[in-house]
Amino acid sequence: MQPAQVQAYQWFGMGEKTGLASDPKTIPTLMNEAVNRTAQALGIPPQQVLELYAKRQIPLLADGGAVDPPGYANGGAVAAALAVARKRVERDPSDAQKEAGNYAKGHVNWQGLDLTIENPKGATRSGTGRDGKAWKVAMPADYGYIKRTKGADDDHADVYLGPDHDANTVWVVDQVDATTGKFDEHKCLLAYPSRKAALADYRKAFSDGKADDRIGSVTEMTVDEFKRWVRSADAKKPLKGRQAFAGGGLAGADEIRDVLAEYDDPRTAYHAKLSNGPAP
Repeated sequence: MQPAQVQAYQWFGMGEKTGLASDPKTIPTLMNEAVNRTAQALGIPPQQVLELYAKRQIPLLADGGAVDPPGYANGGAVAAALAVARKRVERDPSDAQKEAGNYAKGHVNWQGLDLTIENPKGATRSGTGRDGKAWKVAMPADYGYIKRTKGADDDHADVYLGPDHDANTVWVVDQVDATTGKFDEHKCLLAYPSRKAALADYRKAFSDGKADDRIGSVTEMTVDEFKRWVRSADAKKPLKGRQAFAGGGLAGADEIRDVLAEYDDPRTAYHAKLSNGPAP
């Protein structure tokens, strides 16, 4: 329960004494207000809001946030908007549409960043590699880009959107060519509870087993730091060499354990490098 809700319950029934009584409203009136508020926030018709709410696919938004029915692990405005955004995405665009980018996509605002969702969580992302071989993978997270940004490849900055919508930390992968090791582009991992969780989804997004070969470095930032960086000219350059942990202090125990676990894991490129010589 939110603090404002606790306060509201404490004041319930005290209108006569405080002089702050509001006009009584019926349950249908309150429901109608919540539906209309949600429809306005998401940019969809009230009838569609009702249908999605009845199927437990989105919550209804209240003045102070979201009123979550049972079954929602991550409530709030982002969860509601994301549920609608996923439904708007064209799941099977043609190769020509992919190249031009002119197929239906979803949109959601995460902590002030306007995100476009190209591949919803669970959807199949496919393409053709530089070797001419077709590939496809079930997306472990919502995948897309940040509008009004430009990355190293002159396209928008690519993002994976995780489940922790209130997270204040972002991890950015300097993605390199799996064969040459040359810097390619950034992959930004938003809304994750930990570095380990973020990289787990990053690895699952590759079907060739070479995800670790593509990780040049991983940089941690606060959301505010990330916003400044992703809109700057530096977003076209590798982040390798920047302090690994934001804030200028020591890394926390959880972060240290995650890093050590990667070095100990025989499936990772780090372990292979250690086995064949000194650490880079």
